[in-house]
Amino acid sequence: MILSIKALSVKFKGLIAVNNFSMDVEKESFHSLIGPNGAGKTTVVNALTRVVPSTGTAFFEGFDLLKMPPHRIINVGVARTFQNLELFKNLTVMANLFIGTIHKINYNFLDEVFNTRSYKSEQSKTLQSIIEIAEMLGIKRYLNMPVSSLPYGTQKLVEIGRAVISRPKLLILDEPFAGLNDQESEKLKEEILRIKGLYAITILMIEHDMKIVMSVSNKITVMNFGEKIAEGSPSEIIQNRKVAEAYLGDRSYFRS
Repeated sequence: MILSIKALSVKFKGLIAVNNFSMDVEKESFHSLIGPNGAGKTTVVNALTRVVPSTGTAFFEGFDLLKMPPHRIINVGVARTFQNLELFKNLTVMANLFIGTIHKINYNFLDEVFNTRSYKSEQSKTLQSIIEIAEMLGIKRYLNMPVSSLPYGTQKLVEIGRAVISRPKLLILDEPFAGLNDQESEKLKEEILRIKGLYAITILMIEHDMKIVMSVSNKITVMNFGEKIAEGSPSEIIQNRKVAEAYLGDRSYFRS
């Protein structure tokens, strides 16, 4: 078990967005968190990464994420993408990827000023990591281009690359396939699975594309109105009556 969430609750001015939510994520698994719009999925992720205040516990390899300052989350091995792209769009692809490495910088201000051997070594390692990730995702030719000039699907790859370059143990993807056409979705799915296998990463994904969810997930947790209503394998979720009712009352939705 790499992540164990117990009794997680989030309230906004009296509104209960997440209520007593619990979920366990197995190490190196592909775990999807699904549910209708407004079910509370992104709020769970925002609580885990300390974007919103919450109660309960979320132990990640012995660390309770809910008690950590937000800037420390990445240091223990948790990285995420966002439902709406959160890139520095006026910066280049290389600069955006570099931001994902900042927490690992092992030189100080004086090293940079005097261009020391330590500084040169760290810069060389960082550049090598950036090129490696860019080549893997097929975005190397865009490294010196501003993110704002790139197609939406390519920007998605940049955001995933920025998360992956931090070398996380747990990668949280918030609707990575939103806004993509079928061809782009298939390409992104292949890239995510390749990254997962190469780096032995655990993935927790929020996604509405049920075809994608059912094809990649080892386990699925389903939320509705801030609470967990079901959990199991893709085949178990397809057969679950509560899940079918939550999704328009039609099981064929999962096969679309």
